[in-house]
Amino acid sequence: PTLWIAVMFTFLFVISTAIHFVQLVMKRKWYLLVTAVMCGIGETVGWVGRSLSAKNPLADNPFLMQITCTIIAPTFLTAANFICLAQLIKQADLERYSRLSARTYSWLFTAVDFTALVIQAFGGAMASGSQPTTGGNVMLIGIIISLSESYGYLLALGMLINAYLGLKILSNMKHNNVVRGTSGYGDKRPELSTRHQRMILGLKLSTVFLLIRAFYRTAELSAGWNGIIIRTEILFNIFDGAMIVLAMYTLNVFHPGWLLDESR
Repeated sequence: PTLWIAVMFTFLFVISTAIHFVQLVMKRKWYLLVTAVMCGIGETVGWVGRSLSAKNPLADNPFLMQITCTIIAPTFLTAANFICLAQLIKQADLERYSRLSARTYSWLFTAVDFTALVIQAFGGAMASGSQPTTGGNVMLIGIIISLSESYGYLLALGMLINAYLGLKILSNMKHNNVVRGTSGYGDKRPELSTRHQRMILGLKLSTVFLLIRAFYRTAELSAGWNGIIIRTEILFNIFDGAMIVLAMYTLNVFHPGWLLDESR
């Protein structure tokens, strides 16, 4: 790894993590402590490991440190997105357009996310020991689960928005006397506030970044520890480091503490 790049990413994650901590304390969003902040800490440790690898490329511990932490850490950020979606559905009164309740969304996606985390951690432990190949394959399974849940999350978010917009069109048509009768949901449709619309945008952006990273990691681990992908630094910097930095800062900007503040 290139030392200055590793140090740069380390500081970027430290700054975002510190901002997340201040934000969660200010707005009392304590779940972000075990999600976004944990992701930032894990990424920071991983990039410290890459910094150490830059000085001693043949050392095993820094390599295992960066591989394990940078693979596992984003799982925590994914969980933050799931919880934010559940809060958004409940607060914006969108459950009528959702196939699942807000609580079910939260528990379902978080359970899958936790399963992926455990599998990746187990694989990391194996890779750090005497079974690097088997450990890598186990970690790959965890990554594929994360990839699948991120895709499912985007699909659920898209279906929710489509259902909302579909009813909006029907409501407007009824208002103009083009469609008469009932839509099945009642005539009253909640309007999405500007901050809720921004929260949706933030969740979509963050999830897309995480999805790109998961695709990259799947290809990387599929090629094995000696594959061309894992040995190409620029790919890791762009499709892993940069994607998680963007996802972290996206949640800093589109923060649920302000956008999902029930007192406003």
